[in-house]
Amino acid sequence: MTERSAPAIVVDRVTKSFPESYKLSAWIKHHGPPPRRVALSDVSLRIERKELFGLLGLNGAGKTTLLKVLCTLALPDDGSVQVDGIDVEKNSLEARRRIGYCSGDDRSFYWRLSGRENMELFGTLAGFKGPRLAKRIDEVIREVDLSDDLDRRYVTYSSGMRQRLGVARALLHDPPVLLFDEPTRAVDAKHAENIRDFLRQLVDRSGKTIVLATNLVEEAWGICDRVAIIRRGRIVTVQSPQVLSAQSVDKRVFCVLVDSVSEDFLARMRTLQGFLQLSTRPNGEGVWVNVEMATSTATLNQLFQALNYDGVSIRSFKVELPRPFDIFVKWASTDAE
Repeated sequence: MTERSAPAIVVDRVTKSFPESYKLSAWIKHHGPPPRRVALSDVSLRIERKELFGLLGLNGAGKTTLLKVLCTLALPDDGSVQVDGIDVEKNSLEARRRIGYCSGDDRSFYWRLSGRENMELFGTLAGFKGPRLAKRIDEVIREVDLSDDLDRRYVTYSSGMRQRLGVARALLHDPPVLLFDEPTRAVDAKHAENIRDFLRQLVDRSGKTIVLATNLVEEAWGICDRVAIIRRGRIVTVQSPQVLSAQSVDKRVFCVLVDSVSEDFLARMRTLQGFLQLSTRPNGEGVWVNVEMATSTATLNQLFQALNYDGVSIRSFKVELPRPFDIFVKWASTDAE
């Protein structure tokens, strides 16, 4: 396997835990080593180059911990991680050069400095200087629409502006792998959509590999090539949103707009194989009949046969599939938290 065809990120059976008690010294004195909370358990992933990969999970599922392991801010208890072919534990400095990380934590910036001064500081640490640094700052700041506010002190920034500056900082040294932890959190709708479009362009046009941790299911479904759903520190599924949607369809709602309905017509709908429930809703052009049925090829055929048998005039027809949120809840929820 050549370096170019090798995955951008390989996570091999990673486990990570943290001490459970916050009063560590007192606990250790009286009880010995404190109990530990497992944040990641036997996690394995392969993320391809030029892929926008989503991490979805309930709060506390392990998304942020996984990102921190990927970018060397936390070392795994067991297992290994490679980023762009570099082992992040054995060669963390070289791995960091290949990673841009947006944590969403505004405490990582210096509040008394301006946005520009913060970017100059982090750019210098990344090896940029002089006109090259100034040019690069202008490029990334323009992408997140902060040019007009760059010289304001960071403490005056809104939550959304701080988040966008974090995105710009991750891009500053032009790394091949980018890790984003909820980059649209606290960002207004317009700029959130701009960030999503920009992330997609970074993959499609610039060939970046992006890992996006988000709590917004529709966001992941809209821009990610694949998503991993994490539940209590374990990966429960890895698929494209399209495949997850198709696999999760155990029932469908067929919505038919007809001129009118009769009791005989409704009774016939209820006798269809796989019928679950039925509802009607008047419309200016007729009546919407929503028939919820168990998924099968025969179901759709039987529905049209029944409509044709009753001589119903069909004005419109559509199929409602499960919402991405419903699919996510099905995978991510547990019986007891």
